[in-house]
Amino acid sequence: MKNLFHFYPDAAVDSFGNILAKTWEKCLVSFHAKKQYHDNQILTIGSGFIVRASDQVAIVTASRVITDYNRGNGVSMRIGQEYASLDGAKIMQNASQDIAFIKIPEALAGTSIWPLVMGKRDDAILTSSFMIFGYPETKNRIDIRSKGTAFSALNIMVHSFEYEKTSGDLLFPYNPKAAYIGAGSALNASVSLRGLSGAPVAQLLVVPDNGNIVLRPVGVFEEWRQRAVKKLVACSFSDFSDELDEMDGL
Repeated sequence: MKNLFHFYPDAAVDSFGNILAKTWEKCLVSFHAKKQYHDNQILTIGSGFIVRASDQVAIVTASRVITDYNRGNGVSMRIGQEYASLDGAKIMQNASQDIAFIKIPEALAGTSIWPLVMGKRDDAILTSSFMIFGYPETKNRIDIRSKGTAFSALNIMVHSFEYEKTSGDLLFPYNPKAAYIGAGSALNASVSLRGLSGAPVAQLLVVPDNGNIVLRPVGVFEEWRQRAVKKLVACSFSDFSDELDEMDGL
């Protein structure tokens, strides 16, 4: 697979990541919990996103986010400007992967949503470029004494990846200085990625008929693995793993 720069050499100059993140921010979900010993502060403990698969719409996040939420301090999840509790929500967690699917609560049923569509597209060309975007905990905190909270999303563009066949993990190189920070944002290039767990990992596809770039969700962001070789780690959806396995067998 070729990366985005093969099709658009000036993609970085034209801020494609910024444009895509702003366009698709409506698919993002954030999860919130009270800060221990601070009753007035609510933290963003994880990200998530809305997907459509066939005629089904659901929220996806990392199982670790649900685990953190259920430790006792979880208060709500947010879609757009609407909040709802996870109490009583139907949640399906994958026993072998760090992925959880949540049925959209009735309280949010009327909320305007813009889901990422899962599955292959016959009209688009796959690339080796991906975007991870969500709400890091830094600067995405809520003080219940204040009116209104402006959330700052972070997007990370990567143009190569590795696939760990045994675990189904996707590994991406990461340079914090290459992370896009929106103009006027309270974030900076050294922002912690805590709170980004559960964010979508979206493959960039190019539609040759019109030149449009579309996003295809292929996995869920887990963590920034800071070992000898620093990598971003994501859990791959089964359909994408199957495609990679098939390509490896050719």
